[in-house]
Amino acid sequence: MTSITAQKRSSSSLDSGFSFKNSTVTGSGRVYLGRPWGDYSRVVFSYTFMDKIVLPKGWKDWEDQKHYLNVYYGEYKCSGPGSNFTGRVPWARLLTDEEAQPFIGIHFIEGDTWLISP
Repeated sequence: MTSITAQKRSSSSLDSGFSFKNSTVTGSGRVYLGRPWGDYSRVVFSYTFMDKIVLPKGWKDWEDQKHYLNVYYGEYKCSGPGSNFTGRVPWARLLTDEEAQPFIGIHFIEGDTWLISP
């Protein structure tokens, strides 16, 4: 089964990961939102439309249960049939406003240092 993301962090202290904001997940077939590439994977989808292609579990542990001990997989204010959190793996997070804040602004990608103001 295909995964949209395979993010790798080598340590929980690294301030990195993937953040998808105002996105659309659609297509054919069935997909997981992500799977770990190492022990500290971090991925957040926010304000994302998820079509029915997203599997109910949402996230894959790559058949190694130690991965879900340190991964950070979050969803925030997503919509569509694939965004139903019922059936998600127990280690996925339905983020609160406070938990989502670090991932929904340009500061997560240090955008204030390289993005040009409009």
